[in-house]
Amino acid sequence: MPKKETLRRITVDERLHDSLIRLLFADPDTGAKLIPLGDACTWSDEKDKLATPENVLELLGIAGSPALLAEAVRQVAGAASDEPTAAQLWNGLAEGMTFVIGRFEPVADEGTEPYAVKPLKQGEVRLLRIDTLAAVKEGLKSLYASAVSGQPDGM
Repeated sequence: MPKKETLRRITVDERLHDSLIRLLFADPDTGAKLIPLGDACTWSDEKDKLATPENVLELLGIAGSPALLAEAVRQVAGAASDEPTAAQLWNGLAEGMTFVIGRFEPVADEGTEPYAVKPLKQGEVRLLRIDTLAAVKEGLKSLYASAVSGQPDGM
């Protein structure tokens, strides 16, 4: 992950071929102190990049980190692996999977899943799959309902 960026949202947009996936990248609003995970307006417009099995770890910002690779494989596969590999991650990536990767602190009420992240300027790089979280699912429902009805959703 480039040093100037502390946080990034990455979505698996489309598997174009066995060896080619389009990823969508968005940066957070530069002034945001707290980023609600279900709010699309706190992120920049998405930019796409093509990933291959050879460059996916670099694009995700986890190259050279066995701990981040292990966490990514766990979140994609739903279970930990004794010896996680880039191939396991690649094979598990599916359209719609969305991750927050970078320096952040998850924000949640005690005993609940995260509903927001707090960007950090320093600290360890983390990875969090967010497409499975209730806050993100609710945000998508609201966005979809607004698109279908033609009414602004307040974002």
